[in-house]
Amino acid sequence: MSQLTELTDFLIANMPRRAMQGFDSQMDEIAFIPAQRDTGLGQYRIAIIRYNAVLTWERYPYREYDPKILMALFMSWLCQDERALFEETGIDAELPEFDIETIDQE
Repeated sequence: MSQLTELTDFLIANMPRRAMQGFDSQMDEIAFIPAQRDTGLGQYRIAIIRYNAVLTWERYPYREYDPKILMALFMSWLCQDERALFEETGIDAELPEFDIETIDQE
């Protein structure tokens, strides 16, 4: 399971149903980081995929559910996510950047 799938499931489970209507999550700016390793039982890791997570809503009800709630949920998910892979491969675990765009006023 990818981290994006885990994050998506976490948000769906913890946000009100109305706030998740028209929600979608996608990967953007995908990069492969070589990280070959024999993980045993005939399995090999070739690379780690690094990407930007893009979370979109067709009509997020921001007047009812402050976008800061999403940021707080994201940060709480980030704190409980497994970071051992980052430490093992030397990847910096950067704090996320948020880019919130309001397309219309509805």
